[in-house]
Amino acid sequence: MARTLTFYFPLKVSELDALVTSFQKEFDELVKDSFTEEELEIMEKKLDALAAVYVNPVLEELTFEDFEADEIHRNFFESCKSTLLLENLPYLETNPFQVSWLQLFLGRFSDFLADKGNLSALVTKKEFLAELSRLKNMDPLVRPAKPEPRPLQHGVKAPVLPIDFLIVDVYKELGRLHESGKMSAALEAVAGFEKARRLYAIMKEGKLDANSLLSLSGLNPKDFDDNLEKLKFILKKV
Repeated sequence: MARTLTFYFPLKVSELDALVTSFQKEFDELVKDSFTEEELEIMEKKLDALAAVYVNPVLEELTFEDFEADEIHRNFFESCKSTLLLENLPYLETNPFQVSWLQLFLGRFSDFLADKGNLSALVTKKEFLAELSRLKNMDPLVRPAKPEPRPLQHGVKAPVLPIDFLIVDVYKELGRLHESGKMSAALEAVAGFEKARRLYAIMKEGKLDANSLLSLSGLNPKDFDDNLEKLKFILKKV
């Protein structure tokens, strides 16, 4: 693409300017939230190379005849009141941040016309974004998000695996201690066992299945099994 891009919108200059200002802040925050400080330092040159952005009214002397454009676009062009000019555009093939900037901002509009710098043709939103879609944006650079934790499953279902039977046994002991008013004594008994105490703190709040308990405890599977067994043994002695 050319080193200059101009986009034509039917918005008032003040309206387009406000949208650009708001988006610039959003994009800056998106980049900061998507990368570490170390990563941003590495990508600093590409970020600093983003095009300068200017919002202006459509030049009075500019007419539809100045373009080699399909007549079907005449009415839309003549309704345009403002332009968005990007100057000193970096090579989009090597700057994924500029590609994302264009995709995210321009995708918000129902339509626009783009002049890619030579006044030879006006390109529609669909055509322009299709061309951009063939280029690399910043998405592949963003660290994959951690998978969302599975929803907690309240209530212990009928035991199937050995771990399920062990969990049921621990909850039986907790129920017994609660009914006999010995929960304080149980807490004292597990106080010296950090991992068993962690499980006790979770399980005394209500019944959960094995997957939910493992996720909340932060233990690895072996420690989880071992300390459930230890907790059961401790509680039985209270």
